[in-house]
Amino acid sequence: MQFLQAVFALALCASSARGITEYNAADSDVIALDDSTFEVETQAATGATTGDWLVMFYAPWCGWCKKLQPDWELLASELKGSVNVAKVDATNSIVTVSRFEVAGYPTIYLFSHGKYYKFQGDRTLSNLQDFASSGFKEQEGLVVPKEKSIFMAYYDLFLQELPRVIEEDGRTLMMVAGGASIVGFVVSFLIVKYYAGGPPPPPQQQQAASLKLD
Repeated sequence: MQFLQAVFALALCASSARGITEYNAADSDVIALDDSTFEVETQAATGATTGDWLVMFYAPWCGWCKKLQPDWELLASELKGSVNVAKVDATNSIVTVSRFEVAGYPTIYLFSHGKYYKFQGDRTLSNLQDFASSGFKEQEGLVVPKEKSIFMAYYDLFLQELPRVIEEDGRTLMMVAGGASIVGFVVSFLIVKYYAGGPPPPPQQQQAASLKLD
């Protein structure tokens, strides 16, 4: 009996975890976006015909994202028909994350008429609803950048992460750089030594020289 209770508890926990990390319930009004669908669905760069979008960038492992999830679902239902409420799994959408310089989770943007606005208040249901309805207009807003290629997205991500890597793993980088310098020095020394002594003569010349000596 205790064994069955334990199995049931584990199944319940797994189900709850899926409900938190997978925001794609069949009856959910939250729209899932990724690199391939973001611009097509939102038309963020043009501000064309799809209306305003409130988008949360999240990571499945983010505790704050999990905590926000129930209110995000309610918000999507309450704003349905006036504001599109969506989410982007940042771990699977590197190009979009790089495009909007998302550095923490959850990050919430409101996209409207070719501009985007960052939500910066307490993440309560009422605050989010006020922001999406009209509160975002109190900000200046930033022009939505053009779409990036996947190469530029990874390059920009590399530049963004480099200072952190240097700060956290500076010793490792110094060891790698030092090793590379030593290898470069050895290779340069061997090249200089090779050409200083002159390259060895072709086999025919070596054979002719040996015949003359004989």
